[in-house]
Amino acid sequence: MNECMSPGCLRSRWVITVAVLLVQAGAMAQPKIVSLSHAERALSGRLLIFGSGFGTNQHRGRVLIGGADAIATTWGESEIHAYVPESAPLGSVKVRVVTDEGSSDAVPLDVTRRVDVRGGRVRWRFQIDSPFPGGFITVGPDGTIYASDISRLYALSPSGALLWVRGGVGGRRPISLAADGTIYTASNLVSALNPDGTVKWLFPNPVPGAALIAGPNVGPDGNIYAVHNVLRGGIGTFSLDPDGNLLWANDRESDSFQDSNSKILFGADRAYVSRIPSGAIPLLATFRLDGNLLWESSPRDRDLLVGTFPRLDPSGRIIVGWGQTGMQAITPDGSRDWMSLHPDGGFNLLMPGIGPDGAIYTTTFLSLRHWAINPDGSARWFLPRSSGITITLNVPPDGSIILVGGRDMPLTPAWLKAFDTADGTFLWQVDLPPEGGIQQRVMLQQPTFTPDSRTAYLATCLFEAGFGFLYAVDITDTPGSCPADIDGDGDADVADFFAFVVAFAAGDPAADVNGDGSIDVGDFFAFVAAFAVGCP
Repeated sequence: MNECMSPGCLRSRWVITVAVLLVQAGAMAQPKIVSLSHAERALSGRLLIFGSGFGTNQHRGRVLIGGADAIATTWGESEIHAYVPESAPLGSVKVRVVTDEGSSDAVPLDVTRRVDVRGGRVRWRFQIDSPFPGGFITVGPDGTIYASDISRLYALSPSGALLWVRGGVGGRRPISLAADGTIYTASNLVSALNPDGTVKWLFPNPVPGAALIAGPNVGPDGNIYAVHNVLRGGIGTFSLDPDGNLLWANDRESDSFQDSNSKILFGADRAYVSRIPSGAIPLLATFRLDGNLLWESSPRDRDLLVGTFPRLDPSGRIIVGWGQTGMQAITPDGSRDWMSLHPDGGFNLLMPGIGPDGAIYTTTFLSLRHWAINPDGSARWFLPRSSGITITLNVPPDGSIILVGGRDMPLTPAWLKAFDTADGTFLWQVDLPPEGGIQQRVMLQQPTFTPDSRTAYLATCLFEAGFGFLYAVDITDTPGSCPADIDGDGDADVADFFAFVVAFAAGDPAADVNGDGSIDVGDFFAFVAAFAVGCP
């Protein structure tokens, strides 16, 4: 007989079935927390949870901190990375992991308010759950800050509170905002998100394995523009409408391209696309917004020998490095207006910053030889050689300072330095010290500024530590000079009034406006007086 019908065979089958069920029950064990990375964490702080039975992916799993749902960015069988929710109560709370198999035991955590650093230049910093934070940072009209890492997009409030995280998008690519608040960035190829982080639409990659090498960015017509790597079978330069439909694609580029990362810049009727070909010399192409190629540079054309990614000046000219030793201005039709060599023989010039008057500022990768150029190409001033390695440089909208990120030597701590645009005079420095013995590295992309030129945002990475930081830095003449700015967003408004009332009632140090170490009626009157004056 083929079927097992004898008592002994049935008993064996029963034993095997029970064993399988026991194994499955063990595989679906109730979650257990063994330890936390920190005993104390501030609101929006990154917390690592170690244990077992969490599951290989989040699925319907939840992390509860003080009863509030936490945003989890990494989820594995024995390790979860989550952020303390802004809605969590302050003080001693319980942390739990909840899955379909049940709830873990509660583990204590002390939750504190985010550090109030209104008296210093660093207003706040946010820990990104990746050693590869994106250098592209975008500030929305409402002050929301958008930043990414290799696989996530983060949204933070002007005071550094985590609002939401969207996985599977970002990819360290540009983050561009439409007039209606839609957020465009990279995903499988291009993604559109609503302001709350939910997905509006996705434009799938027609050639898996081929990455974007420029964009996506929103053009003046509201359409989205990007460049897909033709070397790996991509569709080249292309445009999507606001609903995610492909309008056109142009694979005209004749050279093969390395994966690179740059913004697309726009004139009134054209797009300027920079990319890096196989020869590693940046190229610049200009397309009409209907996809027709107008002109492009060539590595063999010394008149337009591009050495950096470009910027646009107030008159619409393209300002870009000439080779490694000069700067040049190119008109929208592709003609060179002027070219100037660094007066001191500077080499490896950085992507420039441009002031509101059209003045151009750059420096060298080594030796901090800062150079200011008038809009006509003549030297405004330059500084002789000084020590240091510079990684990035930019100028805020008001043109008041040159903000430079770098370090003194390859293995020394990173810093930010500010110089006066009038003559290059050194103004101040913010040190970015090691974390756990690991040096921070300033990201290559240029710092981003708020429209009022009060705050700069930039990213650092700590490869060996597995994370990075997003910094908000006060770049005003008198940092922390606005006592009524309780939420640290650079303004004194109704949000600060309510923040002060809440902090005052809770005895929170944020309400110590007069700085005497106690929270009393004196702080109330000090806040009212400061609120009436507002921020300078």
